[in-house]
Amino acid sequence: MTLSIESKEDPLEKHPACHNCGSPHWPGEKYCADCGQRITTGPPSFGQLFSEFFETVFNLDNRVFRTLAALPVPGKLTKAYSAGRRKPFLSPLRFFFIVTVVCLAAFSALLKQSVGDDMDESRAERHRKGYYDIFQDELAQRADSLAAISPDSNCANLVSEVSNLGQAQISHFSIGIVYLEWQGGLAFQERNFSIPVSEFVSLRPSEIADKYQIKGWFNRYQVYQMLRINDSGSDAIPILLGQTVWGILLLIPLCALALKLVFIRRKYLYVEHFIFALHVHTFIFLWLTCATLLYLFAGQNLLYWLTIGVAPLYFLFSLRRYYGQSWWKVFLKAILLYFSYVVIVGICFGASLVISIVLF
Repeated sequence: MTLSIESKEDPLEKHPACHNCGSPHWPGEKYCADCGQRITTGPPSFGQLFSEFFETVFNLDNRVFRTLAALPVPGKLTKAYSAGRRKPFLSPLRFFFIVTVVCLAAFSALLKQSVGDDMDESRAERHRKGYYDIFQDELAQRADSLAAISPDSNCANLVSEVSNLGQAQISHFSIGIVYLEWQGGLAFQERNFSIPVSEFVSLRPSEIADKYQIKGWFNRYQVYQMLRINDSGSDAIPILLGQTVWGILLLIPLCALALKLVFIRRKYLYVEHFIFALHVHTFIFLWLTCATLLYLFAGQNLLYWLTIGVAPLYFLFSLRRYYGQSWWKVFLKAILLYFSYVVIVGICFGASLVISIVLF
């Protein structure tokens, strides 16, 4: 009697591997156990395509609505996120980034509406006066040359009147340029000078720097950038505001550091203070965005005035809810943090200003 042993094939070898991660899977499974992608054998149908689209959209919307509903309650979102309930809400860093970008865009639109036309008119006026001064100066020089070659007294009197008229009509309008002169190490000194508009419109930045004896590449670069900003009009607004992102990115870590020092006995990790600072600033920026949009479309500035009271109170109640200390301790620490915040904002604003000029 002959015994035959039949080798059973591994069913995993009969089914193709996941197209995304390459891991084998059992027949009949709908999703890959390793990466979670739906198992497919060909191109998706239109039904699958639209099903995935609506599933993604409504899942995202639910997270957005839940995050927006929790954010106005001081400390609620931070407490839930730190406790491990992260799936129902948007990532703090992503949410903060989106709100910051929208807030800066709203501020840019507000500034362009408020002062953009004035900046463009001022730029046009500078160019008009500059070219007019060049013309009048050239007219005076030509009149002097004509007087030298014409001995006739009547002609000389006419030339003199034209020359005097040309000199009288010159506007002598000037543009102030301010820069920080490097003194070595970390020492800087503020320098400023004025240039006539005729030179502003007729000379290149390098020629202006040469004429006014600006030495050093860093000093000259600042002068070049200030000249570009002066000649940009309202186009400078979104560019300069866009560069403030660098200051805002510096603001959050410094605020988290201040919170860490003030609540050093609470044994919170630095990242927890960081998340708290993200959520507080997200609420404030979202409030300012709504205030800006209300002013843009309805001309109402009520929310701007309410910000003076809403922002400090939101911060105070958030401290109380998240850190769980008594009211008098929270109040004293909030006052200390308010003063620290003024210093931090000053540092970040200065850094943003320098970066804006350098990267303009």
